[in-house]
Amino acid sequence: MHSFKTNHISKHKLSLSPFLNRTLSFIKNRSNLHGQGTSEKEQILDKKFLKSLPKIELHCHVDGSLPLETIKKFSQRCGISLPKDPQLLKERTSVTSKCKTLFECFQLFNLQIDLLQTKTNIEEGVLSILEKASEENVKYIELRFAPQLHLKEGLTISKVLESAVKGFKRGKSELGIEGGIIVGALGDLSEQLAIDLFQSSAPFLNKAEEGGVVGVDLCRVINQYHNFGTAFKIARQLGYPTTIHTGEIGSPEFIATSLEQLYANRIGHGVHCIKDEQIIETLVKKQIPLEVCMTSNVQSNIYFRGGFHSYQSHPVRKLLDHNIKVTINTDNRTISDTTLTREFHLLNKYHHFGIVQFEKVFSNALDSIFAPPHVKQKLQPFLKEYQSLTTN
Repeated sequence: MHSFKTNHISKHKLSLSPFLNRTLSFIKNRSNLHGQGTSEKEQILDKKFLKSLPKIELHCHVDGSLPLETIKKFSQRCGISLPKDPQLLKERTSVTSKCKTLFECFQLFNLQIDLLQTKTNIEEGVLSILEKASEENVKYIELRFAPQLHLKEGLTISKVLESAVKGFKRGKSELGIEGGIIVGALGDLSEQLAIDLFQSSAPFLNKAEEGGVVGVDLCRVINQYHNFGTAFKIARQLGYPTTIHTGEIGSPEFIATSLEQLYANRIGHGVHCIKDEQIIETLVKKQIPLEVCMTSNVQSNIYFRGGFHSYQSHPVRKLLDHNIKVTINTDNRTISDTTLTREFHLLNKYHHFGIVQFEKVFSNALDSIFAPPHVKQKLQPFLKEYQSLTTN
């Protein structure tokens, strides 16, 4: 992998690798990075170059992102049989044309959840996701999951989190990747269970050096947002930053509910805000980040009238051009069969993202991470690398 060098940063510009210099020269021959000269639509960025760009990911589910080799390893360990035929295995682990309903897509999570029921598998599973992310130069990542789905074999919430944090700590030590865990409450369970979860997770909060808990989430929710006001008030009192899954499919109305009643610092997905000018205005005014997951959004929205059924129709560029704080994420690396590099490629291909736009989404993500200020400071040199690309 061609990665950025960070050990030599001069006062005025960064020292780029020979590969990046060649790629930069190629880009400049095609068009000016600031939109002058050749049309922005002709800026085709090399996939190797996109892979080498520093990245931040804020929305990635553990139980949808186990690498395929990890799934095979854990399945053998747990005595779960998998199809030997590659196509059938893909249909068991990723969204394909075989998924006829959104419910069928959600069923794909069950395999990975079943594999993540022991301390060893949770620790190793988290580490395996970090390893894959590190291969595409992800410098910071927040992994989220719902600990209450991982109690089938007798683990407690504390033991589940202890194992996940241990895996993240290994990733920080072995890979140099920064980040932490987001604890997800489930919208189809009771508010009291959400309160219990937040209280049980509190000892792991504010331990960024250990890859500890950095925030909380509400997921698997349709329209029950108003039922969780007390839980997220308690979460706020405990010191948790909050992100809420909403605006992924259908109406954008619950984005406002999430901001007003659940104290959301970020919105998971939120792309249907494009349908409501008042919500757009609120997001811009309050500088609320959206955790956009383009491939996952297209896979989910295909089942709904009025949804975004293709990459071309996805509103990601419109959102960015509205000055909404857009960040780019995978959601589920394995279930959606994607990576951040692939998302960057699709953004370049279908929405004409160039270096300027990738710098913007990196800057947005850096400003939006839930880790403490000293972690943001450690990541600042990578933003300067983007700035170097646009000024060289």
